[in-house]
Amino acid sequence: MGKVEEVIKEAAVEVHSILGSGYQEGVYELALAHELRLRKIKYERQKFFDVVYKGYYVGQARTDIIVNPKSAGVKEEEILLELKKGKTIDDSHIKQAQVYLVSLNILKGLVLAFGGEEIKIPDTMQSVQKPDLKLMTDEVLSLIKGKEKTPDLKLLTKITDEVYDYFGSYFLNIGDGVQYYAKAIGVELTLRGIKYHAITGNIFYKKCVVAEHSYDIMLEDGTVLCVQQYSHKKKETVEDVINNAIEDEKKFFKLLGIKKGYYIGIPAEEGERPVVKEM
Repeated sequence: MGKVEEVIKEAAVEVHSILGSGYQEGVYELALAHELRLRKIKYERQKFFDVVYKGYYVGQARTDIIVNPKSAGVKEEEILLELKKGKTIDDSHIKQAQVYLVSLNILKGLVLAFGGEEIKIPDTMQSVQKPDLKLMTDEVLSLIKGKEKTPDLKLLTKITDEVYDYFGSYFLNIGDGVQYYAKAIGVELTLRGIKYHAITGNIFYKKCVVAEHSYDIMLEDGTVLCVQQYSHKKKETVEDVINNAIEDEKKFFKLLGIKKGYYIGIPAEEGERPVVKEM
């Protein structure tokens, strides 16, 4: 661990020793920023940036803290700090930090959790490196020639799994988080030469428009990809949750005259996998 990282760790330990656990992330962020300021470490808070998937824009996100930001003219290495409320750091936190590092083109980051009894490695403090570009790339990829023009269940499952393995589940917590996954699935279709467009249809009541319903992906043959977040309670099975969601969506299919579609469920819980099912 480098000198600046040691200072960051010391600052985080100081914040935790005074505040303890139980506060929201924003409280620890402000306290840590103040502690860095006292230690004469330059930083930038709450920076908006474009999230990229294989070099393509899929949405915006916001950092917690960037130490040694280039915007401040600092020549030392930038370090991304992501703060979490919780007793431990899980895989979704690491995955989120990796996506941020790729999108920001920063080589190194630290994930800090402030819900435990102390700040310690690796439970509540982990270093994260910018991933190998073969796994997560910030370079815009070219179209893949000779691939499928009409995606089937097998291809859509493969695409969805790849997108989920890239983002993990954390991005579902950011605004309308399912949009990141929908747009990334769109990128995968584009790379394969599969054309699509978004669609918004009107819901009528006695010839009066009373609502609108949208889908991010409609293929050229009229097939719709319905990308949604799914979550289930202990008494429910994943299959029950998915089937109920599909039945609800079929009502909109009927109202909008849609004949065919695929349900793509992105899991909110760690340990679950995406579900792709023909409707």
